[in-house]
Amino acid sequence: MTKNSGLIAQHSALWQGRAMKTLIYLLLVIAMMVRGGEVQAQQPAKNLPRIGYLSASSLAAIASRTEAFRDGLKDLGYVDGTNIIIEYRYGDGKLDRVPALATELMHLKVVMIVIAGGNATVAGAKRAIDSVPITMANVQDPVGSGFVASLARPGGNITGLSTLTAELVGERLDLIRETFPEVLRVAALFDLHDDSKITELKEAQAVEKAAGVKLQAVGVHNSGEFESAFAAAAKERAGVLIVFQNALTTTSRISIAGLAIKNRLPTVWADSGLMDRWTDVLRAQCFRSVPLRSDICR
Repeated sequence: MTKNSGLIAQHSALWQGRAMKTLIYLLLVIAMMVRGGEVQAQQPAKNLPRIGYLSASSLAAIASRTEAFRDGLKDLGYVDGTNIIIEYRYGDGKLDRVPALATELMHLKVVMIVIAGGNATVAGAKRAIDSVPITMANVQDPVGSGFVASLARPGGNITGLSTLTAELVGERLDLIRETFPEVLRVAALFDLHDDSKITELKEAQAVEKAAGVKLQAVGVHNSGEFESAFAAAAKERAGVLIVFQNALTTTSRISIAGLAIKNRLPTVWADSGLMDRWTDVLRAQCFRSVPLRSDICR
């Protein structure tokens, strides 16, 4: 293990610990907001406080996260259908559906909306509603994005958590070079409709020279363009594909994985795929020796 790999592993462990704490914080925020309206379990469901849960991804794509959300609430004493009602809305990878879904939740008189998604999802919800409290769980630069006035005093109706996805893109490029030292060209797959992913691409381009790779930007408008994106990467002889995750790419992860296997193109995600920023170096070295065989590299 190199010194850089050790630093990445240490940073990853620290990040995961913080992520667990932030999840608990999110659930506590929800608990405090619904506690005032808590009622007895035997009362009709129509009288229970409602929480909106909004994602631009599909139910299947984030099922494990949704289940963790429910389990965390249960640990705090809040059970869907017993003393709260959770209203779920999913955009199935289509960001343009978010404003209408947020409006639906507002009409259901939810006490708050939890956004299980990134900047584009929060922005869509923000355009549709300005009174219902919104808790965001995974956004980049919430101040710069205009979601909150400051981290200390958010103001308005939005609060929650932020992520360092863009800032960590350099580590992902370093991990690629460490695992695949022969690779000089990396294709970056991203959603052209998501401004935060364009920002992430610019962050990657700013450090590509230091990482010793050349980035090839491969933007798509919808899932129907993934095949042509892979063809473009193959044409330019990209050795690795890095996926900038959002609702579109997360919902289409199985399709993307299938195209990666078909094209024998190792693929790096933020938190899934053949290799991600949590991958330890031994597993990464296994993928280098036995590419595209996730059943061996466990």
